[in-house]
Amino acid sequence: FVVLWIVIIGIITIHELGHGLTCKYHGGEVHEMGILLLFFQPCFYCNVTDAWIFPTRGSRLWVTMAGGYIEYFIGSLAGICWLVTQETFFLHNLSFQVMLVCSLSTLVFNYNPLIKLDGYYALSDFLEIPNLKQDSAQFAKKWLQEKIFGVKNDMEVPPERLRPLLIYGLMALVYIT
Repeated sequence: FVVLWIVIIGIITIHELGHGLTCKYHGGEVHEMGILLLFFQPCFYCNVTDAWIFPTRGSRLWVTMAGGYIEYFIGSLAGICWLVTQETFFLHNLSFQVMLVCSLSTLVFNYNPLIKLDGYYALSDFLEIPNLKQDSAQFAKKWLQEKIFGVKNDMEVPPERLRPLLIYGLMALVYIT
């Protein structure tokens, strides 16, 4: 477990560096990187808010997705290492742990758009809906109140945002439940 914990910390550090280096590559600045404690667990972060001023959505999405992208790359290398090493080697078990952290956890947690991590920010930017989680929760709540209790929905939403807000809001409600 100690080795797994060290692997996780190392991968997360590289993940955050991926965000920061991609932001710098696209012309932004990284004003802060650090560690904070969340539920007594160290959490790394990289402040790449300069990405929000990039003129193209593609550049912003690259910055958002860079951390997971580098994790998948590292996981692929670990997968190759795992395949070519014998089961008795420490490197074989270490490679399996790295592969697991870099694939499953990235997909289930980091790229899950229903959790406010990279997947959420990528979806929000892709749909061009800032505050997607808050707006969709409020809209889904009012939509359900209207459909179930007949309460009039007074929320003003542009027509092109109705469907994304409703779908995301209902999916988030089911996920939270």
